[in-house]
Amino acid sequence: MSLSSHERQRVVTAARALLLQSPGQRVENFISGTLGLNPVQQGQYFPSPDPKGLLAIAVGYLTAERETILREECTIPTFAVFYDRGIPQISGLSTYLAKNRYNPKFIGRLAHYNTIRTALRTLDRGHHLEALAAAIMNQIFVRGEATQPSGDEGVDAIGWLELLTINGVFIDGGVSDSRIIPGERVLFLASSKAVIGKGRGRPRLLDVAHIRELVGGWVIQRSPIGKWKEYGIQTLTPIQLVLVTTYRMSIGAKAQCRSLGIQVWGIPELIYLICKFAPDALFDAAKSYAFSAREFREWWKERDRNRVIAA
Repeated sequence: MSLSSHERQRVVTAARALLLQSPGQRVENFISGTLGLNPVQQGQYFPSPDPKGLLAIAVGYLTAERETILREECTIPTFAVFYDRGIPQISGLSTYLAKNRYNPKFIGRLAHYNTIRTALRTLDRGHHLEALAAAIMNQIFVRGEATQPSGDEGVDAIGWLELLTINGVFIDGGVSDSRIIPGERVLFLASSKAVIGKGRGRPRLLDVAHIRELVGGWVIQRSPIGKWKEYGIQTLTPIQLVLVTTYRMSIGAKAQCRSLGIQVWGIPELIYLICKFAPDALFDAAKSYAFSAREFREWWKERDRNRVIAA
């Protein structure tokens, strides 16, 4: 027996109400408990064998709800749906992460995702998001910098990560040459689009034209007229494009980014990156990793004060 539309709504509402630390249970037991099914009814909804795949369909409803929360509400779903030894399970997100041996510090920080989300949505200048992207890159990579707003050719932040480095004495006659050798680093070029000061309500939808603008900036930087040649960008230099945004993105826009190889740092992704990589000063371990908006601002402000200018 398939779930009716009313039953589906009750199930996804119950899933949304799960706490981050809610224990795991089988999806069929979760649904049965939510709908108050007796053993006979549970056997009708989830027969064994299940030739119509009714349980898999029910799992699909829950997974789709997670996707909706991430994409449309730009926040972190508090529940996770996963398989354990082939059996579909549902639990609180933190419970799932702990089961998969995520760092307890990360899980503790994630408990403050709503406060972090508010800090992201209340950024009051577009270039503040650029500086935040640079701060994240600087924390993860060898270096990350925000660019000067004027004449940046669509590159709002730039970072790089070393790949395979070969000692110069094995390359040419010099031993003190500081040139960037092709292929020794991957460049991260970020373009940002912030919704200014909109801390409430549903995030606005991003104009797909901004994605085309980002791709255009990538093409320019590979050409002889690109302004960021000093960072070693050449025709075949490995480059990862990053779209950093506090806008909401449509299914089509996200699909377009994936097909073009653009990594998206939306609000959920930014929350993840901040929880995983931000300095300890932003989270007070003595207070259950409470998030400090003041320290957060000081962190990215340092990148804002030291912007780089293209040669």
